[in-house]
Amino acid sequence: YERSGKRIAIHSTEDCGLFCLLPEVGDFAAEAMRLATLNADPIELEKVFRWPGGEVLSYDILAEKGKWVMISTDEKSLERDHGRWPLMMGTVP
Repeated sequence: YERSGKRIAIHSTEDCGLFCLLPEVGDFAAEAMRLATLNADPIELEKVFRWPGGEVLSYDILAEKGKWVMISTDEKSLERDHGRWPLMMGTVP
């Protein structure tokens, strides 16, 4: 999807829905095709997303309540307890 210079790639099935924001440079159709090729396996896509630049995101779409679905980026573990994130601390109005 492209509108007003914003580019969004979307994947949706009954079990899994993903979207990503793409850079506003380069050939959008070529980038979308590359994304589709890198993420062609629907079983793998339920756990791993590959960016055209080589970065890899791992996630658990069935994460337990209170845990962020993102597991790692380029095999580096992420803090999944989003209640402990600095930006999430404090009182929300």
